[in-house]
Amino acid sequence: MADIRRYQPRRSSNSGGGWVRWVVLIVMVIIVAVVVKSLIGSKKTPSPARTTGKAASTGIDLVTDNANSAINTAPTNAAVNGNTNSTTNTNTAVIATSGSWKNFSVTSCSAAISSAGVKKQVALTFAVSAANDQVNQVLEVLKKAAVPADFFVTGAFAEKNPAVVKTISQDGFSVYSQSYDSTDLTKLTSAGVTSAITKAEAAIISATGISPKPIFRPPSGSFTTQTVKLLNQAGYCAILWTVDAYDWQDGITAAQAQDRVMTALDKQSGGGIVALHAGYDVTPSVVTSLLSTLKTQGYTVVSLAAMLNK
Repeated sequence: MADIRRYQPRRSSNSGGGWVRWVVLIVMVIIVAVVVKSLIGSKKTPSPARTTGKAASTGIDLVTDNANSAINTAPTNAAVNGNTNSTTNTNTAVIATSGSWKNFSVTSCSAAISSAGVKKQVALTFAVSAANDQVNQVLEVLKKAAVPADFFVTGAFAEKNPAVVKTISQDGFSVYSQSYDSTDLTKLTSAGVTSAITKAEAAIISATGISPKPIFRPPSGSFTTQTVKLLNQAGYCAILWTVDAYDWQDGITAAQAQDRVMTALDKQSGGGIVALHAGYDVTPSVVTSLLSTLKTQGYTVVSLAAMLNK
């Protein structure tokens, strides 16, 4: 009979060693898994929430992030507010006008004004046509007599001779607008008139730091109802004159100019506005003579603001 033991599995001489191998194998698998997981985790990119304004790999500024951060910070908002306030203050300074116009309203100027105030009251107004010694002489005569006067300049003149216009203002005399140049406003379109008004205003403000509002003298005294309306819309009142001294006319003498002015003033029931022209050779003499006669005959020289601001 065959020996059946030869077909039985061979037993280990150490019957307790099998399970130990399994335990070791399992432990090794766990250790390998932990190591692999650790290696994979170390290669992850840091969270964007932890960045400090630099790209981790390149060191380049994150411009967009920085810009957004700056916009949202309080200091930036404070700077914006500061700029706004600064602009407002600058505009407020520019809005200041020559003379005192507290009680004057442009809405009352539905027509051009050629006289105002009371009888024996005179406003001396000057068109500045050239930058020369005669302008300085006129200023000296006026300052010596301690009387007010009003000067109308064109924007083009103010652009070319800002120092002259600034001197007039700094000497204490009011500077107003006589359009941008000598172009007849009645020959322009509405847009052209508005442009001339605006350009002149900007040039005068640039020269003096003071607005020429609220009065305006149309070149050559030419105007229409539409011209006056456009001036009103721009914040101006059209101012003409009672009498032109004609000091601009060739060959006229100081005596002739004075007689012309006094004859017209004596016929006035109210205050008179005299048109003179600084820059002409005879004008300083006309002003000197005229001031003496006005004083002798009991006239008071006032500014346009004093005459119209009632």
